[in-house]
Amino acid sequence: MVDNVARELAARLDINRQKEWVEQILDSSKRIADTANLNIKSETERLHVKDLMVQLREKTEALEATFDKIDQIEAIVHTVKETYNKVAASVDDMEKAVMASTSSGFNLFQL
Repeated sequence: MVDNVARELAARLDINRQKEWVEQILDSSKRIADTANLNIKSETERLHVKDLMVQLREKTEALEATFDKIDQIEAIVHTVKETYNKVAASVDDMEKAVMASTSSGFNLFQL
């Protein structure tokens, strides 16, 4: 019986098996370290993307403010154009009136 127990213990405590266990433990430790490094890299990239998103948001707000100013300038240009068109139409009407009065023989400067 002691021989059987001794053989069973010898089989379980075989040095080659211990080397395999140590190699498996070392391999597992390496994979854990690799995973930890990937997690650190992932977190670093996430923080970088977060910073980029903040910058993008700030630039978007600046662009929106610029577009609002452009809209205001367009409204001013539109008002100036309408005023110019009214003045041009008045000048045309005056020119027509002057041409009509000079062609009918009426002298505007005799008054």
